[in-house]
Formats: sequence, structure tokens, C-alpha cells
Amino acid sequence: MNVNRRLLLLAAPALTILGLSKASESTSAGTTMDNVNVSAVAAVLRLLDHINQHDIDKLAKSVTDNHVFIDSLGQSISGRDKMRTGWRGYFAFCPDYWVSHDNIFPSGNLVAVFGAAGGTIAVDGKLPPENKWRASAAWLAIVERGLVKQLQVYADNKPVYDILARSKSNTGT
Repeated sequence: MNVNRRLLLLAAPALTILGLSKASESTSAGTTMDNVNVSAVAAVLRLLDHINQHDIDKLAKSVTDNHVFIDSLGQSISGRDKMRTGWRGYFAFCPDYWVSHDNIFPSGNLVAVFGAAGGTIAVDGKLPPENKWRASAAWLAIVERGLVKQLQVYADNKPVYDILARSKSNTGT
């Protein structure tokens, strides 16, 4: 086992899902040891971990100054400070928000992650069980010098919209 392969397995155990061994390198999916950037994968996994910790300071340290976040509707915010504000608002909206990853496909400084996201939409500071949601999700990250420069989310927002519509009809607004 060469040094790169050891680093890959130590730095990002989730990549073992890809079956990256001499006998099973996947060239059909475009994933070989030649185009796996271990630090890019580690940067994205670190960012996802900071999201799950709801640690805005660590999130800010995980992204570039000119970070761009693109939500699943294609709307973007640019800049580390705006990203802080956005996450602060989202964690207030969905205080138990979480993300998980099942598959990771790296290629150079691009990292595609497939998994799920979920949480509970807060109402007056409470987390009603009927407001709990979960959706399949994917993220495409561009990493630059060990920091996430861009993160784009791909997810079906219908579960959240259904909760918001039900909440709106219950309040009569």
C-alpha cells in the first residue's frame, strides 16, 4: 500500500465505500487514485461535520473568504460573513438540522457527496414532532487550498414546503 492510499484511508474512512484498491479502481466512474485529492475530501467532510455541530465559527474557518453557497433553488450567497448569517438563520429555523453522507466521489478539487439532510422546523422555539423532515441530498463542493470555495446543494425541498404550508394553514396566515 503506497503512502497516498494510506493517507486516503486514514484521512477519510468514508472513501472506502469507493473500493479504492489496486484490484478495484473504478475508472468507469472516473475515480482512480490519480484524481483523488485527499485534502479536498477531508475539507468537505470537515465542513459537513461543522454543519452537524452547528458551529458557525468552525464553518467560517472551513470556507474561503469569497465562499459561494448555492442552495437547492439555485439562489446563492457570497462571502464568509454572509455565509455565517445564513447558517445562523437556518439553525434558528431548523435547530436540529443534520446532514449525512453515504457516497463521496472526488475528482481533483471537486467533491460530490450523496446522502441525506433533515431536522425539525421550529415553531415558537419548539420542535413539534410533526415538523420533522428528511430528504435525500447531494452536495458539490469546490475546494481551494484546503478550504471549501463553493458548496452547491441539490435536494428535494418538498418535505419542508409541506410543513410550512401546513403551519401556514394552521395559523390562518
